[in-house]
Amino acid sequence: MKIRSSWKVAAVGVLSLAAVFSAWSIYSEQRLKNFTLTEIKPGRVNLIAIKPGQGYRILIVNRVASLAETEGGGLGPGDPSASSMRRIRIREMLGALQGNEKDLGILIEWMNRLDPSELPPEELQWEQEDLMKALSGEDPDLQDRLEQMLNVTVEGVPLHTINTDAIYYGIGIKSSVPVEVNIAGEPTTLYGKVRQPFQASFAKRFEAELDKKFEYSQEAIVGMYQEAARPIWDNPTSGQNIQRAINDHFSENRLKNLAEQPERILKSAKVILTEDHIVSVKKDSHTEGKKTFYNITMELTEEGRMRLWKYSHEIMKQNWLARYLGQKSQSWFQVMFIVDGVAVQAPIFRSELAEKTIRITRLQDETVAEDAVEKIREHTQQS
Repeated sequence: MKIRSSWKVAAVGVLSLAAVFSAWSIYSEQRLKNFTLTEIKPGRVNLIAIKPGQGYRILIVNRVASLAETEGGGLGPGDPSASSMRRIRIREMLGALQGNEKDLGILIEWMNRLDPSELPPEELQWEQEDLMKALSGEDPDLQDRLEQMLNVTVEGVPLHTINTDAIYYGIGIKSSVPVEVNIAGEPTTLYGKVRQPFQASFAKRFEAELDKKFEYSQEAIVGMYQEAARPIWDNPTSGQNIQRAINDHFSENRLKNLAEQPERILKSAKVILTEDHIVSVKKDSHTEGKKTFYNITMELTEEGRMRLWKYSHEIMKQNWLARYLGQKSQSWFQVMFIVDGVAVQAPIFRSELAEKTIRITRLQDETVAEDAVEKIREHTQQS
């Protein structure tokens, strides 16, 4: 059977491209085989990748780059359903990777949907050590203070006086949540301070009763309170076990559950470049139709070039291998370009990055581009 000449040309073209790709892959392997992409701390300027399949994804929604939780990771860039995803606090994530325990605490609260607006004032928040002294009776003054704030005894029996602030506010419980964090290649246990509101169950029920009424006198409140408290006064053993309820906040399972999501996102983050790998930076622009886009080009150190090349080579190789084995995989990879905790852009690349420059393109806001360039220049001078 004769083969058409056009098919021959196409076949030769495909084989030529395959040969070039194969030759380049062999060259990359040889150049990179002795280079190790070490773990590093984030800086003020960062190029960061997120390991796929961990429940998080880099997104661009309404021209803003962000990192968000996702079910299954199947969304593509610009997917409209991405707008409803819960965003990750990037600044605090970077802070935790730098070893900042305050940032870690904020990240833990955010990822566990603990709303700071639901907390009572700071003066009503308790450290674990003081709570233990109060609950055990080791410090009678602390125990009395705790009971006044909860409006029940440590046995869960309502007090014979009513403190409406205690009914509505309760207390805040501060716990230290241990999280395993890889800091520049060193597995480290950090402790993030987490705050959670706590009300005695009797106070919650009585608050709900008060909320049913629009107006009531102090006399009416006292009458309602006595009526609600009477069954527990008559049978004190029916009161809530306050010690157990509070200790549950410090249980191993509770702390482990609080740490689970932050640990996963922190383990998923890979710092590729920081300001230490940038020699110079410049901004330019180009137009497409009536739109103007702004671009940031950074010249890298040799170390920076090798780090970027190594990462891009490995991820593209993994993607190619997955497709070769018939597995679902994209033909591109995405990173986040972050300056001072703000995601400036989330560029997508479709090939290895072996040059000594990296170009962040298609920023639509000139002010954002200019601000990023100024800060990069500032931080590279300081580094």
